[in-house]
Amino acid sequence: MQHTIKPATIEKFLSLNPYLLGQFGNYRLYEHPTRGDESPIMMLTPNNAALVSTGFWDMGDFDLELCQDLDPSLSHMES
Repeated sequence: MQHTIKPATIEKFLSLNPYLLGQFGNYRLYEHPTRGDESPIMMLTPNNAALVSTGFWDMGDFDLELCQDLDPSLSHMES
């Protein structure tokens, strides 16, 4: 299950220096800075617009298309 985090929390999240797992386009995927691999992968959308708890635990699941599907700002657009 995907969960979008409030903008003020994005700054706090980044201040904890989370480990960057990978990047697809302008989407950055992070390990949770305090829960590590005990938490789903976190995704920061382009321009730091949203931080999303993806509900995915494995980087093998990710590609640019999946990142775009999870982006709440694109949820109104059709493929």
